[in-house]
Amino acid sequence: KFCFSYHHVNGWQEGDKLIFDTTTWPKFTLYFLDIVDADGKVFWPKMSFTRFVLDLKTGECDAFDLDNHPCEYPAVAPCATGRPYRHAYLCTSAHAAADNDEISGPIHQLTKVSMASADPYCKETKVEHYYP
Repeated sequence: KFCFSYHHVNGWQEGDKLIFDTTTWPKFTLYFLDIVDADGKVFWPKMSFTRFVLDLKTGECDAFDLDNHPCEYPAVAPCATGRPYRHAYLCTSAHAAADNDEISGPIHQLTKVSMASADPYCKETKVEHYYP
């Protein structure tokens, strides 16, 4: 998966697998125009909450989105740092990103993403949004 990774959520190791959750940005520009000069058409936030599963034996990497709402500033409970976790919290946009989208909204809500299982390859999540 080609992307710029930043604002990491959490990471841990299970046997020969390294699981790493982060926010990813496929449209990275040097001057962050997608965020600082967003016009809703050409430049707009299009980040995702993404999981990477690295196989330390084979060097293979699987990557998949856990949520595709544009997001920033993820967090897990401090006691879950470096360990598997159930819930992550992110600042998000109400508009879910997709490759064919023509517009995106500002980041203005809190989102709770709950993992459906402890399996690192599980792509099923429950997403709840909270507005101020």
